[in-house]
Amino acid sequence: MVLINIDRLSDSELKYIAQQEEIDSWQNLSREELIEAIEEIYDADRTVSDINAAKYVNSISDAGSDVLQFPGVRPLPQSFSDSFIHMVQRDSCWALAFWNIGENLRNRIESLNAQLVIKTCALSNKDKIEESYEIEVGMHDTEWTVEMPWRYKNYKLQLIARTVTRDEIICESGTVYCAGCYVADHPELLKKEDSFKLLISPLIAKDGSVLANRDVALITETYRKETLK
Repeated sequence: MVLINIDRLSDSELKYIAQQEEIDSWQNLSREELIEAIEEIYDADRTVSDINAAKYVNSISDAGSDVLQFPGVRPLPQSFSDSFIHMVQRDSCWALAFWNIGENLRNRIESLNAQLVIKTCALSNKDKIEESYEIEVGMHDTEWTVEMPWRYKNYKLQLIARTVTRDEIICESGTVYCAGCYVADHPELLKKEDSFKLLISPLIAKDGSVLANRDVALITETYRKETLK
């Protein structure tokens, strides 16, 4: 068997391969155990030219779609049996949400005519939901960009199936921390010419316009208030 960059595969992809290879108790293995068990099946001397080898690739593999031209190669599926949602921070204000709903659960949700909702939750120090907002998404959507509007908070996502009578939390993500804006929190830096040039110059585009960004807007407003004092 040949796998391209096995360490890059998601847990769901590893479980899928382990299931296809009939590895014992694959459902209960940790990520490290899955990788070890799958690698034991491989023959290190085989290459992609071995047409008898079972091969799996995904879209983020280094070889990418080029490998799919080889005999015996098959792509990993776009969805898996387990359900999950993950949150990956893109910058200080935004995060990428991506999720999967298992086929059986998806069929049940669709039969209930439920609305799929992403709930973005800002947590207190005791991990209780302090603030939140919701985005309705389609049943066949798999990713979305979510805003983190409240500073100095941990955030998590809930994927919810909503019917007329109840909300069912399908899965929850891990937490992501939304930091504050250091410059806005330390306006004295804007009063020093050297600091001002160093901090502000990267925020100006070639045409002289200020970048459209929440942190930039906050810094600009802070500077305006400081200069009016």
